[in-house]
Amino acid sequence: MSLRSSAGTKEMKMKLKNLLLYLAAGIFALPGTRTNAQAKKPPPAVQQAAQLTDDEVIPPEVSEAEKNAATVEVRDSYYVRSPSYSTEPIDSANPPYVQRLSETGISSLRNIDWILFGFEQRTRGEFRENDFRRANSPATPLGPAGNAAIQETPLLFRTRAFFKLEFDWFRLMTEVQDSRRTPVATGADTRDFNSVEPIQAYAELHFKNLFGYNRPLAVRGGRYSLELGDRRLVALNEWRNTTSTFQGGWILIGRKENNWDLNLIGAQPLVREIERLDQAIGQQWFYGGILSIRHWSEWVTFQPFYFCLNQDAQPARADWYPTSDAAARTFRNVHTTGGRVYAVLGKSGFDYDFSYIKQFGVDQLSNAGVERNQDAFATTAEVGYTFKHAWKPRLAGLYAYASGDVDRTDNTQNRFERLSGFARPWSANDYFQYENIETPKIIFEFEPIDKLKIDTSYIWYWVASPTDRWNNAGILNNATTAGNANTDSKLGEEYNIRIRYPFPHLKVNVGYAYFKAGNYVEKFKRPGDSHFAYLEVSASTASH
Repeated sequence: MSLRSSAGTKEMKMKLKNLLLYLAAGIFALPGTRTNAQAKKPPPAVQQAAQLTDDEVIPPEVSEAEKNAATVEVRDSYYVRSPSYSTEPIDSANPPYVQRLSETGISSLRNIDWILFGFEQRTRGEFRENDFRRANSPATPLGPAGNAAIQETPLLFRTRAFFKLEFDWFRLMTEVQDSRRTPVATGADTRDFNSVEPIQAYAELHFKNLFGYNRPLAVRGGRYSLELGDRRLVALNEWRNTTSTFQGGWILIGRKENNWDLNLIGAQPLVREIERLDQAIGQQWFYGGILSIRHWSEWVTFQPFYFCLNQDAQPARADWYPTSDAAARTFRNVHTTGGRVYAVLGKSGFDYDFSYIKQFGVDQLSNAGVERNQDAFATTAEVGYTFKHAWKPRLAGLYAYASGDVDRTDNTQNRFERLSGFARPWSANDYFQYENIETPKIIFEFEPIDKLKIDTSYIWYWVASPTDRWNNAGILNNATTAGNANTDSKLGEEYNIRIRYPFPHLKVNVGYAYFKAGNYVEKFKRPGDSHFAYLEVSASTASH
């Protein structure tokens, strides 16, 4: 028998085997058989073995030792989701609003599982009274006699469309987003406006078993958005109407279900343009990686990481650098290293989530003509307890600290660089970000009926350094004598509540936040309270 006929026979056997499996699945799908299966379920081990047989075909090139090692990995996921507030990263390659054509329920498409698509439209109506991110109205005076900002009732619209082709080892993906706001009383800005923008467009090489059975290697190149770790350093900024994006390479080894996985990136951050295509930020590069070790995830998931923000020259345009002193910077080489540990401790009800981050390197300002050393750090600690009750109530306490610049005239920069991290989870009002802040927080969340999620919290805010800025409110953007002499540090206090429910193809999110200004805000901006209420509705092609 020739080698060709031998190979043909082997291929025919495989096809017959698959045909028998499909026939067996069809028999078990008959109504009578389904009823019997529901009446008496097989043991979990049998269900897992059946799942492995039906869903995963171990390729013949995998050794027996790898097969045995793979059995545990396929059947049991090492992944544990942290209950910590808003720290679950979104998988940008498969967003929640996306589905396969085979999952649409249309019979003619049931075998097309290599095309993924999705469409989502999010509308949020807001009511803001005395928003501290806005200027005083009128703009002067500042301080204790300052006047409240104008009242705003904007509508924000964000529309996304997703399309992906998944072949055996090659994939193409694109995602387009349009972001708008009305009315435009306070002017158009890139927080809310970014018209018809490809936030993702990349090609991917995907090798499913390159690093062991079902431990893939994915190499992506192009434009992409992503979230890593606890989202505090690299995130889409999902609450904001526009999305943070990068242009470059992204390598993934493993999946989150594996006992370890690695993400490596090397890319240029993109500056958002209101009407034009987003552009890379001059000579700025962002690279690094995060390793997730989950082998002992019932006790700890460990995520060490390293990132570097490098800028070799001043950008072509000053506004391409996302900080207030853009025109002054000519060189940066800020290294960010640290680690995160978290776990849900079995049936005890307790969970924890801790992180520590250290920054070092060089930050040079051309107007001073000297190098500024980066010497900053940040830390978070959250401990929670979930009560044994049908509503799944969880009570948690969070403490977070990110350093601020101690002396704005010396040659050391102590302000923590938040990179591309999220902002809104620090404050429901969207007042703060991960720099120059000290904040304890009490969180209570529960689920009174299935899928109806309610969370509420009370938060206190101080500046870590009274001589540094509150960026979101535009306070102390430039070094001043008053800044270096300031000793007032209380930013304020916030109470918030949020209610969420996913209907089929429709998610509803409603919330309210109250903020009371502290002495730091009263001294440099204005006194008073602020109120924020919103109703957000997201409609999508995928059923939630």
